[in-house]
Amino acid sequence: SFDIQVGLVGENEIKTETNRAKVIALAENQPKYRILVVDDRPESRLLLLKLLTTLGLSVQEAANGQEAIAIWQAWQPHLIWMDMRMPVKDGYEATREIRRLEADNRGKTVIIALTASAFEEDRALVIAAGCDDFVRKPFREEVIWQKMGEYLGLKYIYADNEPNQPNYSPVFLDSLQSLLKLISPDWIRKLQQAARECDDEKIIALTAEIPPDYATLAQGLQQLAGEFSFDAIETIIKDLNIS
Repeated sequence: SFDIQVGLVGENEIKTETNRAKVIALAENQPKYRILVVDDRPESRLLLLKLLTTLGLSVQEAANGQEAIAIWQAWQPHLIWMDMRMPVKDGYEATREIRRLEADNRGKTVIIALTASAFEEDRALVIAAGCDDFVRKPFREEVIWQKMGEYLGLKYIYADNEPNQPNYSPVFLDSLQSLLKLISPDWIRKLQQAARECDDEKIIALTAEIPPDYATLAQGLQQLAGEFSFDAIETIIKDLNIS
């Protein structure tokens, strides 16, 4: 057991980090980079796949280190997002093998580790395995773009430069939530699961089951799904307290 002396922090003492504007596209005239996403959890791969393909990047996926090595040999990705803890062959083994295989080649694939570990000493293990950098899970979208800009030189177009980018008002979200209350709990659970899986196609398919009288709800959910705003969908469902 142990004791920790703590005090209540005032709201004005909390430092909040200001996020960069949302990336909405790649700048013109850039190389066509190939990106490999390696993770044994399908939902984790899907999250990155959706994020990267939205900007038009060429992306493939692997469920373990063994698959990653095979895809790397055949496809030669420019950058690999490598989960470090996986079955069959983990990220450490896969990274060491890739570094060994490419030792005689001029090019070098950028490998950025993805790890849920909060221990700083794991950074040394990741770098020693041959990774160029690492990002902790859960990651923030802007960190992914920052790392890719740093290692590949990617340049982006941000939402700040686009005056017509949608901004979801509380009134819009509240109206969707009010309509959701009129839909069966079983259907809402399906919607919630689709949002957790970041599956825009499944969400849009589910909206086809919404009665015509609630067309506004269907259109609103289609808009959120089309813009990959899964967090907004989860938020309005969470507040309904559907068990």
